[in-house]
Formats: sequence, structure tokens, C-alpha cells
Amino acid sequence: MISSVDGTILWANRTLADWLGVPGQELAGKSVHSLLTPGGRIHYESIVPSLALGLPMHNVSLDLKKEDGLTLHLLASTTLVHRPPDADGGPIPEVRWVCIDVTGRRSQERDLLVSQRRLSRLQNLSTELVSAVTDEEIGFVVLAQLVDGVKADRGAVMTLGDDGVRSVLAMHSAPPMTNPKTPDHRLDWAEETVQRSGQPAFEAVSVEGETHQLAALPLHGSDGLLGVVLLELRRERMHDEEEKSLLLAASQMCEQALDRARLLNRHRRDAQRSTALSGLLHRLEEETTLAGRSQLIADFLVPDHADYATVEIPASGREPIGLRHCQPELESVLRTLRTEVAIRSELPFSLAASRETRQPQHMQNIDPAVYEDYGLDNDQLEALRRLAPHSYIGLPLVARNTVVGSVLLAFSNSDRIYEPGDIPFYQQIADACALSLENARLYEHERDTARQLQDALMPRVSLGDPRISVGTFYLAGNELNQIGGDWYDAFMVSEDCLGLVVGDIVGGGIEAATAMAQVQTALHAYALERGGVALTLDKLNRYVTTVPGAVASSVVYAEIDLSTNTMAYGSAGHPPPVLISPGNSPELLWGARTALLGISDIPPEEKVISLPTGSTVLLYTDGLIERRGRTLDDGLQSLLDVIAENDEFADRPELLTQMLDSGNDDDICLIAATLVPTQVDATR
Repeated sequence: MISSVDGTILWANRTLADWLGVPGQELAGKSVHSLLTPGGRIHYESIVPSLALGLPMHNVSLDLKKEDGLTLHLLASTTLVHRPPDADGGPIPEVRWVCIDVTGRRSQERDLLVSQRRLSRLQNLSTELVSAVTDEEIGFVVLAQLVDGVKADRGAVMTLGDDGVRSVLAMHSAPPMTNPKTPDHRLDWAEETVQRSGQPAFEAVSVEGETHQLAALPLHGSDGLLGVVLLELRRERMHDEEEKSLLLAASQMCEQALDRARLLNRHRRDAQRSTALSGLLHRLEEETTLAGRSQLIADFLVPDHADYATVEIPASGREPIGLRHCQPELESVLRTLRTEVAIRSELPFSLAASRETRQPQHMQNIDPAVYEDYGLDNDQLEALRRLAPHSYIGLPLVARNTVVGSVLLAFSNSDRIYEPGDIPFYQQIADACALSLENARLYEHERDTARQLQDALMPRVSLGDPRISVGTFYLAGNELNQIGGDWYDAFMVSEDCLGLVVGDIVGGGIEAATAMAQVQTALHAYALERGGVALTLDKLNRYVTTVPGAVASSVVYAEIDLSTNTMAYGSAGHPPPVLISPGNSPELLWGARTALLGISDIPPEEKVISLPTGSTVLLYTDGLIERRGRTLDDGLQSLLDVIAENDEFADRPELLTQMLDSGNDDDICLIAATLVPTQVDATR
């Protein structure tokens, strides 16, 4: 009979058809499983994994149902063969069955039971190897199954490192074998045999007058020979073919498990490194200065990746701007040495050479005796001896084809060295950090440029109208933050109408400052068309969609009629203005609010209120009220409280920010307009 690996019958001869009592052509296409008795199906399912592995099977018991209802007992042997390639080009595996009718006799049941137990060992081994994730765990699992499975007296699983060093993962012995750390002739024999031939070896040896059987099973991986499994049986009988098949199948499973474990460990290590690097890059983005970022890089490298590290930027001077040593008391020694000798490219531990060649430098197992050859003075030589670099890597920091600087990693402990295979990972760190450092330089330049641009665009309010007094104030946030887009303006719309506006452009930098200038100019122009607050905001709402970086910005605009002491105002997503009138508590003006600019097509509204003589209207940006750890409601209430307690606010609005708590990291922009009492008002 010939079947596919999944059990579909491809061909059956006349003898099998006669045994079953069915025409031979009816068997083709059926499943072997469908011909079996219930008990036979259970037994057949136990051998399916072995068929899938392509293992030859011998003396497999098959109980089939005959057409007349009786049971046909067969002993079967299987062989996996491959037919010539099909139309798709791939070889087709087939299982060829040779069956013997043993109905009526069961003299071979004992041998069948042994075979089943051995196959069960393979199944158990396969199951347990799934959960083994380290070399040591795999070694113990393999020995636990094989030593008992073939009744071995001794066993060992060992791996061979790239440097040829043997590592014993697991051992079993009764009595105990030689200590794994001392020479053992059995281990030596197994290692030498598989390294020489690369094939399994079975040999009978005499031990103290007894015949022992040795089996050496090589473990091959994707990178070559991984190691060897050694088994020793105290008996004269050689391993039969079925035992050899069992051992070879087990060693193949062990190979796959070791390969999987090492691949998993590499992936886990790479994932851990990637996570660590991502965390470093995230922290670097939170720090904006060259010095701060350089120190973060040094802190990241020590102690996990180096005993000490320095980050050196030639443009910043000779002294390293990032430095860390695992022993803080040696940091001053390291700083002095790096400052004095880092620029000397002829020294092996200098980083000037790596900057010039743009190539990593790598040294290991540095002999302190060579320190004398470096031409250092006594103080420098003593400093180098105290630092005692045993292994180091020097890496150039190159970003956008520009050498930003260099980084040094060194181990003083001889137990830790840098291998050539470590260089790509550390070069990846250097490349990412180089870009971050270059960005910091550009960031500082952009921030300074944007600050100058914003200062130039801020109006110098001088109305010259005795009926109104206008005070302005601008306070930059934390100097490490990028410049924002806060702005204000005050201008006469007509002879009796004053326009007041405060806005906040989303984002920061030159783009925000540029958008601020365009929005400010547009609002000024729309206001001078004298269409009123609502129409001015409506036009501005449509205009910002054409300005890069202006959408979702906020603005509050007000027009004060000085002839009637009334004010029309409207807000597009901006904090509410504050009205401070004599004899009354400060009041938030919540009327006429719409969405942020460019977000909605709903026409803006305006609200008109009366302004008592001597009252003040305050327009401001969110930097005045927003703080970390404080709700917006609390911020608004704090604003009202400070205004209520400050009688000099109308003339000196900057007092407001000076009295608020520190902790602001955003720009603050505000404008306050006060109706000045006239002589007529004063006589009333």
C-alpha cells in the first residue's frame, strides 16, 4: 500500500484488497484512518508524528475492519520516499507500507509494546522541548528522555563554542561521571569523533573487563556543529537499527530546540537592546542642549555597556562634555586624562583617529606594559594606570555626513571585553546619538533665530489716545523649550474704536513665528475693513486654512467703542477674557465662543457688553493659567484671586505673572486695556 503523509491511500495491491474483501480500486482515495477499528485508530494516531518526521517504522500494529465485519490484524513497516517532482516543481513525499497478516497470533506483542514506548519517548521529548528555552534546559530534557528510554548508565549533552571551548549542559551517571570541569575520556572521544566526521558514532569499548556501548550523536545547527550527545550503556549488545533511529530522531529534535533557543535569545537580546536604545532616544528628545544630551549618552553606557565612557565634541573644546565612570571618584581622573590626550591621534586610545577615519576603533586585552610607549608625562601615565583600560571601542559620531564628535567605551575589568561582533550594535547607538546631538545644535540655532524673529514681530503699542491706557507683557517660558507662537496686538480700527487681540499659534520654532506674523497681519487687515468682531473672525477662520502651521490656533479679539464705552468680543478656542471693573470682583467673559481656527465652518459670534469707566479688560494666553499638576479651573480661579488682590494691576500687568507660582514652562503673553476716566467723569 502507498499513502500520502496525511494517511490518504494512493494505491493498494490486490492482496490487501482481498484481505479486506473489497475491490482494490475502491481503496484509492480513502483514509487509512477510516479502515481502522476504534482501538486501531488510537494506535495509528500515536504514530502520525513519526510519519510526519519521515522516520522509518517497523512492526507497527494495524487493526483493520474487514468487509464481513471481522478484524484484520496486520504488522506494517513504513518507508518515506519522494516521487519525482510534480508540475509545481516540488518532490512529493509518499509512505510505502509493507504489511504482514498476523491475524490469530500475537507473539510479537512484546516487541510492539517496546516500539510504542520508544515512540512515546519521542513524543514526550517533542512536547517537553517546546517549553525549554535555554541550552541547559534543553540538555536536561534530552537526557531525561534518552537515558531512561534506552536504559543508559551514563549520558551527557555538551555544546562547542566558537572558540572551541566545551560546555557541558547536563550530565547523568550511575555512578557519577567525572566532574564536567575536569577532563573525561568519554567526552573527549565524543567531541573528537563528531568533529572529525560530523556523523553519529556507535562503538563498543571495554571498561574494567566489561563491554560498554558508546553512542556519540552530533548536534548540527544553522551555524555549524553545535555540540554532541554522549550515551553509555553497560551491555554487550550493540544498538539495533530501531534504537539508532530513536536516538537520531531525538538528536534532531535537540538540534532544532538548540537552534530555536539561540535564535530566541538573539531576538530577546536584540529586543532588549532596541528597547534600551529607544528609551535613550526618547530621553534625548526631552533634553535640548548638547551638554545635556552628551551626559545622557554617557549615563546610558555606564555601567551596563562600559566601565567608563566619554562623549567628546571637538567644537565644544578639549574637555569631554559627557562623561561617566562606574567609580565616581575616578571621574575627575578620567576628565583630566581625556582633556589632555584626547586630541593626540597617534595614541591608540585617542578618539581623534576615529574622527579622522570615520571608522570604529577596537582594542582588547590591552597590556598595561604598553602604557610606557605612549609618550605620556608622569601625571598622565599615573592617570592611565588608575583607569586601566583593558578593552575599548572608539566610535565616530557622524550625522548628515558631518563628524559631530566621538564616543569612547572602555572596560577596566578583564572579565568583560568587547568582541568584534559588538561593534555594529554600538555603532548603531553612535549613529542615533550623532543625529540627536546634531539636532540639538540645529535646535538651539533655530530657537535663537525664532526668538529674534518673534521679538521683532511683537508690536510696540503706542496709541496716543488719552481715553484708553494699554499695557502689555510678554514672558518667555523655560529657556530649554522651543519658542512658541504667542502674540498680541492693539490698534485703532477707527477714530473711536480700539482693536485688541491675543493669539496662540500651534507648535513652535520658525514655522510658528512665521505663521504668527501672517495671522497677525491678516487679522489687522480684516479688522480695518470695519465689519465688526464676528465678520473679522469669520474671515480669519477661513484664511488660516491657507497658512501652514496655523490651523487649530486660538485667538480672542475685542473692539472697544470709546464713544459709548461698550465692547464687542469673540473667542476662537481661546481662554476667556477678564473684565475688572471698579467695585466689582474680576469676571470671566465666557460669551461668543467658537472652535479653534480652521476647525469648523460655523460662523463666529460676537457679544457686546458695557464697560464702566475705569474698568480694565485683560486678554492673555494659556501659559498664564496652565500648570502641571493643576486643573484649568484652579488656574482660572488663581488668576481671578491674584487680580482681586492687586490694586496696581491696571498700570503694571506684569505684576500678575510675578505673583503666580513658579513652574511655568510656556510663554505668557497678555494685554490689558483700561478706560481712563475723563474730567467729566471725575466730577460726577
